[in-house]
Amino acid sequence: MNTKAPHPDDVAIGGRIRAARTRAGVSQERLGEACSITFQQVQKYEKGTNRVGGSRLIQIAQALRVSVADLAGEGSGSGALSEIGTLSRSALRAAEIVDRMPAPLAAKVVDMLAQVASTIGDERAVHLAAAAE
Repeated sequence: MNTKAPHPDDVAIGGRIRAARTRAGVSQERLGEACSITFQQVQKYEKGTNRVGGSRLIQIAQALRVSVADLAGEGSGSGALSEIGTLSRSALRAAEIVDRMPAPLAAKVVDMLAQVASTIGDERAVHLAAAAE
């Protein structure tokens, strides 16, 4: 049984792949088809369980219409992808939903989330919601 933890760089690249895929609205299955791999392999790349080779990273970048540098953490857009890559699935889903709303409604939803966070005592969430205004 292999109990070796994934390398932090592989986890970071996987997180950026996941963030780019989510941002593009592409399912793991669709990305896998575009790269001639299974969705399970995409999952392993995104978790950092399996290391992404150079040629595969190029395929993934092309399929997601981002640069290899962004996925590797060196591009101009990689900062946003890194931050997104650390969010939970529920946070990504919430962000996607809010992003599709008209700006006035999105602002009200963010305010509501901040109020809910303050009632449960989550000061970090309140601070983040306030920063988003």
